[in-house]
Amino acid sequence: MKLCTVKTNNEYIRDTFFEDYVANIQDNKPNYEPLNLKKYIEYGYVIDNNDIVAMCGITDFGHLCYRVESACWINPKYRTTRFDPNGKYNHYALSEYQMTKYKVNVWLKSRKAKNPAGIARHLPEGWKVYPKEIELGWKNNWQWVVYKGNIDEYMDKIQAPNSNGDRTR
Repeated sequence: MKLCTVKTNNEYIRDTFFEDYVANIQDNKPNYEPLNLKKYIEYGYVIDNNDIVAMCGITDFGHLCYRVESACWINPKYRTTRFDPNGKYNHYALSEYQMTKYKVNVWLKSRKAKNPAGIARHLPEGWKVYPKEIELGWKNNWQWVVYKGNIDEYMDKIQAPNSNGDRTR
């Protein structure tokens, strides 16, 4: 397994393997869309042999808050119905690398699941899940908030209907 970065701090790193792979993705997953790398402050992928196992990015939400696993894609070959943190489809190593690099204190995650149990099982030490989804930044943008430290320092700044010109979308 190897972590690879294709964009960091507005610098694009030419990666023909990534570009060719993304151009040829055939996936029936209903929410997969072609990538717009301009949205991300960092975007990368996990590779195993000649397969991209997973790819995801991080977007700046402002106020030292970031949305990780943004545009997360798992190769259908590695998808399972139940998450295995030791399995090949584990993209959390990439997310943790991105969080560490940007000294993240608040990590925003959108999930269809309506309880935080799945997220809480796979958190780095010292992180907590806020007990409910929060409408963040703009209307109908429901996210789980994962944090370390005092969440009260951030909550007023990131909740809807605040307009937050610092974030990327």
